[in-house]
Parts: sequence; structure tokens; C-alpha cells
Amino acid sequence: LIDKLLSKDADCWHESDVTIDVPDSRSHLPRQDSPIPTFCVPGLMHRSILEVISSVWSSPDASSFQYVPFQRFWENPSSGIDERVHGELYTSDAFLEAHNALQRQPPEQGCTLERVVCGLMAFSDSTHLTSFGDAALWPLYIYFGNQSKYARVQPSSGSCHHVAYIPKVSQVIFTTLAFPDDLSCSSRTRFTISMCLSLAKDLLQTCSHIAGEI
Repeated sequence: LIDKLLSKDADCWHESDVTIDVPDSRSHLPRQDSPIPTFCVPGLMHRSILEVISSVWSSPDASSFQYVPFQRFWENPSSGIDERVHGELYTSDAFLEAHNALQRQPPEQGCTLERVVCGLMAFSDSTHLTSFGDAALWPLYIYFGNQSKYARVQPSSGSCHHVAYIPKVSQVIFTTLAFPDDLSCSSRTRFTISMCLSLAKDLLQTCSHIAGEI
């Protein structure tokens, strides 16, 4: 199913314009008030997370990934009591529960492949590119929780995978649309839309298909 959903060009970037709702401190009840003002933000660059997963999990780096979660304990030398150690995503209760739920699910008809959980960790942080001026980027990137944190923190590991670049809102939204200065919700909206475009229906369909009765 995953192979059918992937496009011909792996890791292909796409550009989209997104329309966001802009707050104006007014109520907008259906059929009673004027519609919520909108603003078009052009130039959102994004790529399919499913394509990133396929590319990374087919690479040599995947040989060091942890596919079967487990619990880690440390024996206290003073008391002799075993204490749970939390340090990796694949040793967490959430990962263990997801793995066990997947194993309880009936396999695909005729498929004998091992079934494992892909742990995705998404991050985003707007960053300035220069010490002077307003040049900035707002990247959205993911790490794989199946990879040890000791490998992920190495700058040369290549474990950070960019999936979107959220565009900066033009100053026009502040000047032309005379709205209150609290427009933090526009940032949250752009982030949400970026996630939706990167997830896209291919990954959502795959997750729905795999999840089944979990």
C-alpha cells in the first residue's frame, strides 16, 4: 500500500499557498455575522512525511534503529532495588503500548513481514539567518524516535529531516488589515496547516489503514 501511495519522485518538495483566518475581535456566528477575515500566505514549501519515512527507513542508517521497544532498569547498589530508567522514546510506556497494540492486530492477508512502530518526533522553531536584518526561516522538521538520542545529537548524523518551511507573514497583514496586535493565532494556524500539508492524505490514509482496530 505504501509503495502505491508514494510519488515517482522521492523527497519531492511542493509549494502551496495557504489561507488563514485572521482574528478581528468580533463575533462571527453562522448566518448572522460577516465572515471571518482571511489572509493568503504564499510560498509554503513542504514535502510528504511518508516519502521521508520511506527514504530514511530504506537507508543504511535504519540498520541502527530500534524496532522492538523494551523497558530498561538500573539496580540501585545501596538498596538492591531495580529502578526504571527513562531515556529513549523506544523505552517509554507509550511506545510499548503502541507496539503491543500493533502486534494484536490481524496482519495483512498474505503478509509475513515484521510489524513495527515508526516513532516520529516533530519540532519547529523560527530562526534568524543573519545577525543584522530580518532574514529568517521557520522550518518544520522531524526526528525518528527509533534512533538513539546519542546518534541524533551528533551534528554529522543527518538525523534531522526537514519537511516544511513555513512562510513569514507579510507586513501587509498588520497594516492593511487593521486588527489587534495579538496575532499569535496566525502563527499557530500556519503551523497547523503546514503539518496537515506535510502529513497529507497519503500518510493519513496509510495510518488509518494500518491502525485498523487499534
